[in-house]
Amino acid sequence: MKNTNAQPSSLGFLATLMAFTLWGCLTAYWNWLKDLDMFTVLSHRAIWLEVFVFVTLAIQGRLHEISEILEDRRTTARIAISGIMIALNWLFFYYSVESGRVLEGSLGEYMSPLMTILLGRVVLREKLSWPQCIAVMLLCVAISNSIVTLGEVPWLPLAIGAPFALYGLFRRGVKAKPLPSLFIETATILPLAIGYLMYRKGTGHMLFDGAEGSTLLFLLGSGIATGLPVLFFAYGAPRVKMTSVGIMQYLTPTLTLLFGVVLYSEPLSTESACTFALIWTGIVIYTLENLRQRRRFEKNAHHAGQAHA
Repeated sequence: MKNTNAQPSSLGFLATLMAFTLWGCLTAYWNWLKDLDMFTVLSHRAIWLEVFVFVTLAIQGRLHEISEILEDRRTTARIAISGIMIALNWLFFYYSVESGRVLEGSLGEYMSPLMTILLGRVVLREKLSWPQCIAVMLLCVAISNSIVTLGEVPWLPLAIGAPFALYGLFRRGVKAKPLPSLFIETATILPLAIGYLMYRKGTGHMLFDGAEGSTLLFLLGSGIATGLPVLFFAYGAPRVKMTSVGIMQYLTPTLTLLFGVVLYSEPLSTESACTFALIWTGIVIYTLENLRQRRRFEKNAHHAGQAHA
């Protein structure tokens, strides 16, 4: 079988870059819908995402992959829990946009990789290299800085970053393709989404919360807006080096940060800037360590291949 990782392609790079760019631009997408009821938007997002994924799998002739995953109860359970985690991430990130706290949303996205390292150490008892230890320590210092300077725990960034880190934890070791997995993840929260819309209808509200014109189109398109980056990522990620993916992932929170500062004119206080600086320093250390470990792995694999030649 041809190893796509071994031969990075420019098309794969562009697809991966497009995925992270679209994820970053979702901030502006959700801002367009912020005047609607938050849970109505999230419910429509889940419903139309499920429709989008189902249609995509049907067109590709891959619906059977869903049943193949469902045959493994352990895998299904982990994917289902992952679905709950991603729904929580949706909820709190959308709240950050709706409430005009986009910078905190960006901070949560930046925190997530460092929280993943921390979970690996605490839950999986993974050994950390000294650069990883420093990165985690900087995360803790950043949180402490927010508590001391702002007088409160930065609960919103933590609420955004933690579910996504937990999502990665539950998906660890799960060998399932992205699209059928996304279908099962979304199916986990679909009853809540449909139930909430039925509840709203029963209390005299309209299913689309009175959305009209472009707002209605954005609401109906929320599933495509969510699923399209996944398609790009599923195509691109296997075709580029993991080190490239690791670096490109920070494009998403950077775009979110730019939207908050430039487009929505959110103030970046000195205290918040210090918190961001600590997180960014941790991310640089984390990324450089990932690059170092990846290069060592590739070097060892190359030497092993020569030894068996």
